[in-house]
Amino acid sequence: MELFHNFSLIHDDIMDNAPLRRNQPTIHRKWNPGVAILSGDAMLVKAYQLICTPESDLVMPDCILKILAIFNATALSVCEGQQLDMNYEKLDSVSVAQYIRMTELKTASLIAGSLKTGAIIAGAKAEDADRMYEFGKNIGIAFQLQDDILDAYGSEAKFGKQKGGDIIANKKTFLLLKALEISRHNAYKREELQQWIYSPVTDKDAKQKVEAVTAIYDFLNVRRLAEEEMLNYYQKGLSFLEQIPANESKKENLRKFIEGLMSREV
Repeated sequence: MELFHNFSLIHDDIMDNAPLRRNQPTIHRKWNPGVAILSGDAMLVKAYQLICTPESDLVMPDCILKILAIFNATALSVCEGQQLDMNYEKLDSVSVAQYIRMTELKTASLIAGSLKTGAIIAGAKAEDADRMYEFGKNIGIAFQLQDDILDAYGSEAKFGKQKGGDIIANKKTFLLLKALEISRHNAYKREELQQWIYSPVTDKDAKQKVEAVTAIYDFLNVRRLAEEEMLNYYQKGLSFLEQIPANESKKENLRKFIEGLMSREV
């Protein structure tokens, strides 16, 4: 799953023409797009190799088939979510519900699929494996909302990516969609925001655009709304974890892990 995730990030960076990933030059910038495409493809093949040749003898053949089914469904979801993300950049009207669905496919399905895979390998009942999936799905949506906030407000040195990359690319994040929704009642701010969205921006203007759009977000208080939405999905995810009849100390490890995700600066 981690290899697949990194494969998707390499290709994602090519499509977004992103200059940084984890505070390092992206593969296509360090080498070239051809090298990046082939590197990602090789990682996907390697992921399948690892699934089909597990190191542990405890992973039975019928378990591997279940894992492959989850892996394939996850891979298709991520690709569909990425396509929607790119489609939304060119659409004038995208709803928050559409954004959440895209996030569920592109980001949350990977976390959900990983957790369900672990549950199956551990011999969990089908209903508990499904609860783990729902736990991961909701935490994944919360994670993406946090990512949107960090993109606009985080430190570039800590975040490891270009600050305001979503703003520069006119990505339909929760912050932008809420700003467009709320600004219907403020014609001046709506016109200002739309001017930044529809005007071509050079590399020289990029920083100015990020600062201007972030100032509009601050005026409309959309960061607080994004944080509230993030907390709602976080708590919903925890409710599915609480329903699983597992050892409390083991569940506590998961709670601490996701608390770290929600309070991260990177």
